[in-house]
Amino acid sequence: MPAFLALLDVPAEDAQWQALDPPQRRQRTLDAVRRLLLRESQVQPQLLVFEDLHWIDSETQAVLDSLVGSLPTTRILLLVNYRPEHRHDWGGKTYYRQLQITALPPGSAEELLVALLGDDTALEPLKRILIERTEGSPFFLEESVRTLIETKVLTGERGAHRLGMSAEQIQVPATVQAVLAARVDRLPPEEKSLLQTAAVIGKDVPEAVLRIIGDLPEPDFQRGLAHLQAAEFLYETSLFPEAEYTFKHALTHEVVYGSLLLARRRALHAHITRAIEQLYADRLIEQAERLAYHALRGEDWSRAARYSLLAGGRAMAQARYAAGAALYETVIRAIDHQGEGADLSLKLDACLELWVARVESGLAEGFEELGERAEALARALDDRQRLAQVRVRQAQGSWIIWVGPDGLTTAIERAREAFDLAVPSDLRTRSYARFLAGAASLALGRLRDAIREFDAGVELFPATPVDRETQRSVLPIRANLRAWQAEAYAALGEFEAALRSAAEAQQIANEIDHPQTRWLASAYSGHVLLAKGEIDAAARTYASGLANAKDRELIQGVRVTSLGLAHCRFLVGRAAEGMKSMPEDRTPGGTLNFLRSVGRYGVLPASTYLAAGLLDEAQAVIAHGLALATAVNARAYQVPLFRLRAEALAMRGPDHRDEASRCWRQILELATDLGMRPELAHAHLGLARLLRNAGAHEQAREHLTTATTMYREMGMTYWLEQVEAEARTLA
Repeated sequence: MPAFLALLDVPAEDAQWQALDPPQRRQRTLDAVRRLLLRESQVQPQLLVFEDLHWIDSETQAVLDSLVGSLPTTRILLLVNYRPEHRHDWGGKTYYRQLQITALPPGSAEELLVALLGDDTALEPLKRILIERTEGSPFFLEESVRTLIETKVLTGERGAHRLGMSAEQIQVPATVQAVLAARVDRLPPEEKSLLQTAAVIGKDVPEAVLRIIGDLPEPDFQRGLAHLQAAEFLYETSLFPEAEYTFKHALTHEVVYGSLLLARRRALHAHITRAIEQLYADRLIEQAERLAYHALRGEDWSRAARYSLLAGGRAMAQARYAAGAALYETVIRAIDHQGEGADLSLKLDACLELWVARVESGLAEGFEELGERAEALARALDDRQRLAQVRVRQAQGSWIIWVGPDGLTTAIERAREAFDLAVPSDLRTRSYARFLAGAASLALGRLRDAIREFDAGVELFPATPVDRETQRSVLPIRANLRAWQAEAYAALGEFEAALRSAAEAQQIANEIDHPQTRWLASAYSGHVLLAKGEIDAAARTYASGLANAKDRELIQGVRVTSLGLAHCRFLVGRAAEGMKSMPEDRTPGGTLNFLRSVGRYGVLPASTYLAAGLLDEAQAVIAHGLALATAVNARAYQVPLFRLRAEALAMRGPDHRDEASRCWRQILELATDLGMRPELAHAHLGLARLLRNAGAHEQAREHLTTATTMYREMGMTYWLEQVEAEARTLA
């Protein structure tokens, strides 16, 4: 129910619903609509018809995409129609069939004309002219016949028409657009104006808005509307909760809209904006996108900026990030048009929200320019607090997006500046700044610095409970601070401290019941346990996170925890179960956000693919991850990626032994420099195996002795068993 209430903009008094992030709410809403349709199909077979997909909004498209995957097992026939420019991803489905509606062949065109005109032999020359000129287009044929009737070239009733002049004298326009334009021009002035007004309102035309803008006495308005319906320019689409009309065809709408002079169009859009404000004064948020659309085209820049910002917030709350980004860009354009006296604070708000929208929608371009623009605005307004918010976004961009050797260092500098600028009460900005500084330090291999940053972030949180809103917006950051700190401790081989940090992250996630944080905490706890070699415990932790992610349909969470669980199963020889756990998507790429955060620059998927014996997939991910990590100097992730490359080369056979040896020695040097003791132990084990295969048994024993000592000191049980088994082969 909360999902359906949200669709209707009715507040849902449901604690679990309120705790969900916008992407989770959106997924729940899509799922609710799909499940409603599927449930109804169990009651009786369903025929669902969606017309004119070329006009569809992104959310309805998402519902259809979700529904299409369920069709083979349901009693639903889905029929859609659309113009050729519309795109979807259903073409490869075996249960999808496309019927191309092409021009009618001459025989069928003749049949249509017989139905429209009749079978009088005197009409044959006209029929030949119409078929030749329209090339069999049904819509063009219908509109041409209607034009001939309106101009009295044809007389009589449908199916029994007669010619009013010789066929040789008849002029048929060359295009359907010309036919439509001529038909519009022949309308009485009041009806033409009413139709043009409807076209400016949009494809869908609420009667209440048209009545205000049409500015006709009620009898004239009703009569004109009835005539436009009779002439099939407009169709009635609904009566409840209010009457609404739509244009017969997209071309009809385009031609009528194009028949207006630009100045008249602009004036009508501005008038429509004020009419909607008047009619829906208590529902302006619901109407925000429509208001923004008309205000922009009416060049009412103040209203365009205000309503675009409002509509952008609504889009973001519904996780429509691409739409939100477009609306925030509109705010900026509208304010730029205002010149002197424009509200720069509104523009800064739009820049800050545009940043979030671009990050969430995976757009990786223009961040530096956007950050500079926002910074200039904050400085011009002398707004220290919002300058802090700009800086924290710039830090985030440098961490996630910036590809360059100074990106991570810049992220740390900007995060620390954001922390210093933010007022003490702004817990969100200050704690996230500490998190970003810690995450960037971790990637650079400054593991002790990262741990200190994470600790400093946690210390900001009050010991006393906070209100629900603070829980939802800030406590997930605290859980992330501890989760990432667990990774830093694990990289150093300090597993007891790592497990304490991971446990605290899990406790916070469970207390606030935040779905995204719960799977993330499980993923990091699983990572620590797996690194230590407690495979069964790691598998249980990943399985718990996977169940949570599946229950809430969190796609990234499902992928991460599936990879971790599969890795555990491969390590203990349960290959069949491991393959079942693998996510379907095994492409080497992925969003920068995923790769640089929970994907660890590809270490996570590459480890699993290698354990599964999927060498090609593993090497593709390793190469991609190493290129990215090297470009930004993420040394802490270069080390495990070099290890995985060495292991993959060893699996390829003796021809790759020298290259593998170079990788292991790179790891020895880099892991020693960074203090990454588990990776150092793995390197000694890897070199021992390589040397044993090359016949250098004495050197192999030296490396095995070092690896054994290190694994025992760190309590890495699984790996200790591996090295002891290797030692027995040299006995």
